[in-house]
Amino acid sequence: MDDLVWRRPGYPGSWPNRLKNDWEGVYHFAKTSKLAAFNPTSAGRPSDRCINKTGAKRSNHTGNNFGGHDERKQGVALPSNVIVTQVSGESIHEAAFPKDLADFFVKVYSNDGDAVFDPFCGSGTTLVSCQDNGRLGYGVEISPKYADVTLSRLEECFGLQAERL
Repeated sequence: MDDLVWRRPGYPGSWPNRLKNDWEGVYHFAKTSKLAAFNPTSAGRPSDRCINKTGAKRSNHTGNNFGGHDERKQGVALPSNVIVTQVSGESIHEAAFPKDLADFFVKVYSNDGDAVFDPFCGSGTTLVSCQDNGRLGYGVEISPKYADVTLSRLEECFGLQAERL
């Protein structure tokens, strides 16, 4: 659906034959070209510039052209396709990502009450984001170790009691 990049400044790393990566590509898949939800202003930031509502294509100061979209609002700068967020210092999973990154995608690509599915649940960051943002989170994790991490995390964050089979 879209080309997105997660820029993670300050991410540690050292390799003998290359520079460290300061970004990671993000894949956005969808069954059809029509999105079920698209709420870009939910991840926008306050701006003193007016976003044109007449339908004329005009670039806002993020550098993207959003001419004619009904969801544009005055005083909100729409986000770009480069999401900048820090990686937390502690990691309970080798492929962990910050909750801010999950929050961005959950808010922009779903509506309140929608179901969100994470096929690689890991440590449960997407499910925590869903709970915080009023979505129904569903996840699958092949590793019993990380499935337990996710359940423990949900119990701790939200006072839920998980049923372990």
